[in-house]
Amino acid sequence: MWMALIGIAGVVHLAIAGGNVLLPRLLDYRRQLAALDPLIRQVYLVHSLYIVLVLTALGVLCLAFPADLAGSSDLGRTLSAGIAIFWGIRLLLHLFYYRPAATPLVRAMARALLVCVVGFVALFTALACGAAT
Repeated sequence: MWMALIGIAGVVHLAIAGGNVLLPRLLDYRRQLAALDPLIRQVYLVHSLYIVLVLTALGVLCLAFPADLAGSSDLGRTLSAGIAIFWGIRLLLHLFYYRPAATPLVRAMARALLVCVVGFVALFTALACGAAT
C-alpha cells in the first residue's frame, strides 16, 4: 500500500510541476510582471523555474526510490521528513498567506492543490515517523 501511495505522490508531483509550467499563461505573467524592475522580474522567473525543478525532482524521487522513502533507510526517512516539512510550509502559506484566486479556473486549481498538499503532508509525515516499516 505504501509503495503505491508513494508512486501516486510521484505522479502528482510531476502533474503539479506541469501545472506550474502553465501558470505563467494562466496568471498572465507577461502583463503582471511588466511593471517590475527587470532584476525583480528575472528573480521571480528564475524562482518559478526552480519551483518546477524541485517539484520534478520530488516526483522522480518518489518514483525511483519508493522503498527508501517508505523508511528502508535513515536517509529515506529523513527525505520523507524534508518533503513533509516542504509541503507543510506550503500548506500554511495556502491557508494563511495567499489571497483567494480571482478566476474560477485558478480557484479550482488552488482547491485541487490544497487536497494534494494535505495528502502529501499526511503521507510523508507518516513515512518519516516509520509508519511503513
